[in-house]
Amino acid sequence: SNLFLRYFSVSALTVFIGFLVISLVMVFFIALQWWTDKVDVLSRNADDIVSIYTYLDYENEFDEPMVINTLKIMSRATQSEYFITDAKGDAFYCGDCESGDSSKCKNHKDIIVSDAILERAKKGGFSDYLTDETFGMGRFVVAKPIRNVKGEAEYVVFAVEDAITGLVPYVTSIIISITYSVLFALAICFIAIFFIVRGITKPLGEMQEA
Repeated sequence: SNLFLRYFSVSALTVFIGFLVISLVMVFFIALQWWTDKVDVLSRNADDIVSIYTYLDYENEFDEPMVINTLKIMSRATQSEYFITDAKGDAFYCGDCESGDSSKCKNHKDIIVSDAILERAKKGGFSDYLTDETFGMGRFVVAKPIRNVKGEAEYVVFAVEDAITGLVPYVTSIIISITYSVLFALAICFIAIFFIVRGITKPLGEMQEA
């Protein structure tokens, strides 16, 4: 009957909109958590590199291959870029360097870190989402200073990752998983709504016909 269709349509639409809103909110907060976790990992890894570099330098046991291998391991494990620049912003170590070759950072030697970014890094470091000529478009960038015994920022560690390349596949997989779950839940809800609405409208329809 028309009464049943009206009640069923309104109820089903309300449930559908509710599920849609909840799903969008879930995707947003999951993506936000991924964003936060990714920056936190980059920051912790950059801190570890600073600690290793500082220890080796202060102890007069500087082991160049060890620093380069550390950058390599972290770059491959996290699919991020890690490189070290001097106080002027010239890169000389990165995860792509060959052990023992300290003269050039072959994939980062042409990078020119802007004075503004370098000043922020040397003052205490930063974690940010940047789009500029140095790092490219849509990048997570973490910078940590390496200080000498006088407390001066002598070098800077940069940890960089493409935010879009990492976020899009992750969010897509989450959306697919949530979509299947929501469709299954909606099917059950619509069946339940069908029987509930029919139970409510049947007596009303009989009263109208009487």
